[in-house]
Amino acid sequence: MIDSHCHLDFPEFDHDRDAVWQVARQKGLSGLLIPGTEVRYFSRVQAVAQQYDDIYYGLGLHPWFLTSDHQHQLTLLQDALRASSDDKKCVALGEIGLDFAIAVEPEVQMSVFEQQLELAQQFSLPVIVHHRKSHNDIIRILKAYPDLKGVVHAFSGSAHVAQSYVKMGFKLGIGGTITYERSEKTRKAIKAVGVQHLLLETDAPTMPLSGYQGQRNEPEKVVLVAQVLAKLLEVDVDTISSQTTSNFKELFLTPG
Repeated sequence: MIDSHCHLDFPEFDHDRDAVWQVARQKGLSGLLIPGTEVRYFSRVQAVAQQYDDIYYGLGLHPWFLTSDHQHQLTLLQDALRASSDDKKCVALGEIGLDFAIAVEPEVQMSVFEQQLELAQQFSLPVIVHHRKSHNDIIRILKAYPDLKGVVHAFSGSAHVAQSYVKMGFKLGIGGTITYERSEKTRKAIKAVGVQHLLLETDAPTMPLSGYQGQRNEPEKVVLVAQVLAKLLEVDVDTISSQTTSNFKELFLTPG
């Protein structure tokens, strides 16, 4: 079982990172991917990934942290990707995307998103896509990059939206959202596409599961996500674990 999206590098884990990963391994996790969000923290992401077996990472510019100097940020991202091109642990470009619930201008976000998709093509990397109130624009933009693959992080949305991503070869990242009763639309969407298009994730230390609100989320909770997903899809947990692990390896660890 693999947590495909976990910010294990965040300061919330500085005092007990080893113990957190040890517990996760004991619960059955065999891997984890740390997305990059800001240039200034790329070295931290890389350092954590290099400390542990089976932890991989991505590098990207999250829309939340874009500044007026975003073109310089893009240059630094390109430099970091070039420097990491021979690092087998660098397996993705992300976390990138569009978030239309924040103050950063949509036009700026879309320009930076497109330029990062071009970098993903240049470096032959799958992308990790953040979304909020932006599915239509993300789908429209991705259609211009038919050779790109990736995962839609923390997917929530309709069956139609889910199918649009799947048809483009994208996986859907499934985390704590599905543990809440209010997520009926997303649950129906997930059921419609099936486990062959899904990845497990926690987004730890954020995005807590139902019943754990107010607590730090941790990678071990991906096991609970798998249990809820298994019940939703009416299969056993071993099937969820095996298929999502295979999906992860196909997307991030298979050359080309």
